[in-house]
Amino acid sequence: MGLKSIQFRLTLLFLTILMPLTAVGLYVNAQAETALESQARQQTASALASSMTYIDLIMENLDEASLLLSTNENVIQAMDSASVSISPESLFDLRTVQQDLNTMSRVSSKLDEAIVLHGSSGYVLSSDRGFYRTDGYQQEMWYRMEHSRRQGSSYVYLPNSTSLGITDGTGMFERERLYMIRRVDFLNQTSRSDFVLVSINKRRLQDIVAPLLSSEQASIALRYNGQTAVELGEVVADTKLFQVEVTGKMGWTLQYDLPEAEVLRSIQHNRTYTYLIIVLSILLAVLISWIIYNRIAKPLTSLTRAMNQFSLGNLKTRIPHRRSDEFGYVMDSFNQMAEKQRVLVEEDYEKQLRLAKAEFRLLQSQINPHFLYNTLDSVYSVALEHEEREISDMVYNLALFFRVSLGKGKDRFTVEETMAHLMYYLRVQQLRLMDRFEVQIEMAEETRSIPVLKLLLQPIVENAVIHGLEKRQAGGELRIASSIVDGMLLIQVQDTGLGMPVEVCQELQSRLAAITVDQMRLLLQEREESIPPTRFFGLTNVQSRLKLYYGEAAGLELENHPQRGLTVNVWIPLEEEGEMEHESVGR
Repeated sequence: MGLKSIQFRLTLLFLTILMPLTAVGLYVNAQAETALESQARQQTASALASSMTYIDLIMENLDEASLLLSTNENVIQAMDSASVSISPESLFDLRTVQQDLNTMSRVSSKLDEAIVLHGSSGYVLSSDRGFYRTDGYQQEMWYRMEHSRRQGSSYVYLPNSTSLGITDGTGMFERERLYMIRRVDFLNQTSRSDFVLVSINKRRLQDIVAPLLSSEQASIALRYNGQTAVELGEVVADTKLFQVEVTGKMGWTLQYDLPEAEVLRSIQHNRTYTYLIIVLSILLAVLISWIIYNRIAKPLTSLTRAMNQFSLGNLKTRIPHRRSDEFGYVMDSFNQMAEKQRVLVEEDYEKQLRLAKAEFRLLQSQINPHFLYNTLDSVYSVALEHEEREISDMVYNLALFFRVSLGKGKDRFTVEETMAHLMYYLRVQQLRLMDRFEVQIEMAEETRSIPVLKLLLQPIVENAVIHGLEKRQAGGELRIASSIVDGMLLIQVQDTGLGMPVEVCQELQSRLAAITVDQMRLLLQEREESIPPTRFFGLTNVQSRLKLYYGEAAGLELENHPQRGLTVNVWIPLEEEGEMEHESVGR
């Protein structure tokens, strides 16, 4: 169906009518999705904000606990009196600090552990694990950062697998807790390396954010400064996400992720129905256009195809129909016009065919005097050179040649008969040239009975002898072969003479290529012009007869090898040859 066909235009018209309705449906569906997504975003943000308020409250309690411990006089005094070795006086101070830590843990329900680190000695006092000593903390990032700071703000630390003592449990930190760290006596501007650490179990935070997961495909994460403290759920990778993020006043962030398809699931059916209606509308438009095309445009298409066939030369083209409307009247008129045209063309064709046959016979008759002249000249030359020897053989073969040439009025011989006929002529030439060349005949078995025009190959063989082999002193060879190639009869005449000059060969090929069925009078036209009538006479004569009798597919093909010989290929279509044979029998 082309872009300019009536069916295409009808389909395009109906689709244009449906486009506004389709656009409205898609717009309404898009608006519904936008409204649903906005509502879900607001509800999710509200729930996240509520949970974030609770998390901020917990973090404020931890911050206040670290502030109270870092400014506690007992803690400051104990850190000042402690050294690398523990004295009896410092033991009393540490006992007092231990009681303060336990009290702080009991008062703050969200606090899981309170720790005081004496930076100079590495002693640790914990509300859970009591008094012990740790090493290597000076190389950890949190210690180096806090030791260099002079502010009194707290620092949130989230232990990971690389934190000291996490793997073997020998350090201060546990992976399931997060810690808030503050330097002891931060109001004092002197450099101090003692720290207070308060911790909370991450499971308490998980219990707060877990109820926010509304789907198995959702995920939620609690982060602080890019570090993840709590993460629940897992979202499928490479999916478009519905994402909501809320940040609290303590710097903590809650991020909620859910596949967008989950959010829009409630209106998925509406979208499916919309697409289904669009598809059905398009199919209905195509169906209606096809019905209209079948009733109106199809007769026009049939008429157009018939006219195209008729213009290509198919004079038997007719339009079968059973219509009685206006289209039927037009089709009947076309059929009548085609029949009258066929009669006129066939009458003119018969006239042209008779004229062509007459001209063909004229062309064929022209070759006999030409050949006879050359043959008699050969006999004369031999007679002068040899007087009485071999003249009888030459005359005998010449008589046989002319006897077969008459052919009792036959226009064609089989390939086998043609080869035998050529041997009479070639024997005359061998006697004249004293056997300076040999003849080799090769016939494929399937080509022996194929009929070809009488004297078709004689001019080609004559050229091979006179213009090729005669110029050699000895050792010449003439090969004549027949075969079937790609459904055509191929006859090759190949000599080992001197070939043709390149310029002459190119001119001859141009002359042969110019001979077509419409220009079969070329030889006669040449006689009326300035070109000598003997120039390329033999081969142009053969080319004209081939084109006239067998059609455009037949013809000569030259393979020139200067100083090495010339090959002439004669191509004859077998199908057209069969048609010509049938036509000849019919007459």
